[in-house]
Amino acid sequence: MNDGSKDGSLAICQEYAEKDKRIKVIDKPNGGVSSARNRGLELAQGEWITFMDSDDWLDEDAFQTYYEAAQRTGADIIKTGYRKINANANVNDNHFEWQEVALMDKSDALALLQSTGYYAFVCNMLVKAEIAKAIRFDEATPWLEDQFFGYECLLRADKVTLLPKMVYNYRIHEGGSLSGVSDPFVIAGSAKKDMQYKLQILGDRNTETQEACWHTYHQWMAQSIDLLYRKGYSYKQKTEFRQAFMPLDGKCEFAEERKFFDNTKPFWLNDVIERAKRVIKSSRV
Repeated sequence: MNDGSKDGSLAICQEYAEKDKRIKVIDKPNGGVSSARNRGLELAQGEWITFMDSDDWLDEDAFQTYYEAAQRTGADIIKTGYRKINANANVNDNHFEWQEVALMDKSDALALLQSTGYYAFVCNMLVKAEIAKAIRFDEATPWLEDQFFGYECLLRADKVTLLPKMVYNYRIHEGGSLSGVSDPFVIAGSAKKDMQYKLQILGDRNTETQEACWHTYHQWMAQSIDLLYRKGYSYKQKTEFRQAFMPLDGKCEFAEERKFFDNTKPFWLNDVIERAKRVIKSSRV
């Protein structure tokens, strides 16, 4: 898939397609990763589907590993380990000492994905085409959209197999998962949707996993609130944010949340106090 690139990627793709007729090149105007993936889903004809980001790569035996596990276990989804490659080419193996795990229960599957750091990413995942092609990536969501797709796959799957073997090489960039996201409404909106999916899949089970998920949710909410003030959002915008993103569980874990969602004083007063504190703090630096 060439998503409107201008750096010669199309010529490279065409060169490989000439060498291997199984490779099909799709050239489209730039529309973002979700648009490209959705176009691929529309045209896919195989029995299985997997995804790979443009700056990552697979081991040579990746597809063989995926397919053999699928045939052996009868799973609808295969998830593997992955290596994290940083800017200095240092490798962090996301590898766990276990035997192959085939899980029928979606709650247990998600709990294990969360605890190991496999998560619901689509890149280190093979999924039956009949499941994947019934879903689309949300092109209006710029953050966590790949995990939302993974959750939808989990909801439709009867059996998930997790492999300890690493076949996916994931290139990480400086700044972490929020480095390219600076809109607090986007972060909070995705955090809310992410938690809603997790609650739907986990149900009443795996309470420890739920507690960890709630912590991450509140962490993202606190980061969003901090951005509202650091980036100078208006009082009206903060009021809209407050109305849209009241904590799902009715709780506040971090100080930013407690001050922002405090109902003991009028919100306008809390806002004035918080802005004043930040001005005083910045003047002392």
